[in-house]
Amino acid sequence: MKLLIDKSAGQFTNLLMFNFFAGLRGSELIALRWNDIDFNYGTIRIDTRIRDGVEDVTKSKRVRIIDMLPQARKALKVQRLITGLKDDYVFVTQYRKGYKTPKVITELLKELCIVCDLKIGTMHTVRKSCNTLLKQYGMPQDWILDQLGHIEDGVNREYYTGKIKPDMSKIGRVLAELKIG
Repeated sequence: MKLLIDKSAGQFTNLLMFNFFAGLRGSELIALRWNDIDFNYGTIRIDTRIRDGVEDVTKSKRVRIIDMLPQARKALKVQRLITGLKDDYVFVTQYRKGYKTPKVITELLKELCIVCDLKIGTMHTVRKSCNTLLKQYGMPQDWILDQLGHIEDGVNREYYTGKIKPDMSKIGRVLAELKIG
């Protein structure tokens, strides 16, 4: 994550940093507008997606309000200097137009992966990385599901993180410190 963010440039840096810590679907990411962002409450409303130039409701067909993690906030604050006063959409093309498909962003990411000598990833890979990061840092499962717009953990386990193995040395220390009796 750090390498990709460090090696990217311009608003693509902000887009990557934002989505590594927000985990939006590519179609939701390109539909994100400035009026969906509430810096005062630290929340983001996700209610729209764009697929093949058509705007409609999200994949889950519901509105979700997600928490803005500090890293996502930082990326949005920098991005606001680029598009916040000029554009409706948070992330725009080089022609200052909204994206019609997330494929363009995925292609940029693939090129960046090659430059960084990493396995080729997609925007879906970025979403998976966010999910894994949140799980590894012990965020509550229900909260993760809400953030990513999933109904149940089966999707996370099967398609995203699998079963993350716990660090048994940490568990051993906690159990050793537990005084019973």
